[in-house]
Amino acid sequence: MLKILLQFIALLSVLSSYSQVQRSQAVIIFANNDSLSVEIKNEQLQNIQTHIQYKPHGSNNFVTGLPEQITSVRFTDGRMLESIKTDSVTLLLLRLIDGYYNLYKIERNGLITYYIRHAEDTPKHLVETFTDKYLKEDGQFHMISNFEYIHELTYAMADNAKITAEINEIKFREDELMTIVKQYNEYKGKKYPEVSKLKKKPTKVSTGILINYSPFLSDFRAVGLGMNFDFYRNRPYQKLGLMTRCSFNILEYTKNDSYKFGIEIPIALSYKYLEKDRLKLYFLGGITSIVFFESETSYGTRTNSIYGGGVPIIGTGIDYKIKKSALRFEFSLIPSNFILAYIF
Repeated sequence: MLKILLQFIALLSVLSSYSQVQRSQAVIIFANNDSLSVEIKNEQLQNIQTHIQYKPHGSNNFVTGLPEQITSVRFTDGRMLESIKTDSVTLLLLRLIDGYYNLYKIERNGLITYYIRHAEDTPKHLVETFTDKYLKEDGQFHMISNFEYIHELTYAMADNAKITAEINEIKFREDELMTIVKQYNEYKGKKYPEVSKLKKKPTKVSTGILINYSPFLSDFRAVGLGMNFDFYRNRPYQKLGLMTRCSFNILEYTKNDSYKFGIEIPIALSYKYLEKDRLKLYFLGGITSIVFFESETSYGTRTNSIYGGGVPIIGTGIDYKIKKSALRFEFSLIPSNFILAYIF
């Protein structure tokens, strides 16, 4: 009965989420230099870079804006999209860094790559490629990988030997690309606020309260209570995160006789594969540690024991946003259990 109820709640969340739209405030600069303050439907980066669904203040209807019609979109939360022609296609790219070189982010078919551009020059595509090359050593050929983005950055920043040497050591990650572009922009005279100067974006933590239930495990028949913690980078469109929680289940209790309870602490990596309006869907996988505490009185003698272990955790979850909070339904296939949580 509980299983059917939980599935019904999840289904209701999915259906109702599509009837409500989460919006952001922004200012659009059009190609003819007109500006307009609007409401914009929040969409995933791969969608919003191809079109903008906006509603002018005082209007009841949304209008579709194409990259060819728009110069830039500045959100009140600080995000900036700029219309740029790349590979013969005009897209609205998310600007990560501005300065002598602007750094942009693009997502196509689930793949994220980057562009740098100086003023109105043709943007340089920073993409990590693995072109097969072979090196002859001791009479034998060994295959090596060619990272194309290193060549592009080295060529773009060739007048600074120190930075070009550092380029060969960086990894193709957003935070390291942002750092190297900031360093070069400062070399060219750009000044950044001290709080963000050459620092990685901070990690954000969301907390919540939860109840869990494991109807298919003999040790976890009772409903448990606990706290949930989500860790993720504080940047737009972040898909990966780290999830953990601590839940407490009283499995058996007899006053002055015996008791048994369990503590479960999973650590899992989450991947957000869909975010539409108020709805967010994610996969999670990792390992969970379960510890049981048991105490029993037999013939006047009390016996205490502690035992447990670790098992893999694989599951999926649904978040339904309510302003800055969220209701969460999560199902784990291994181990088999349900989670209902309120995320602050």
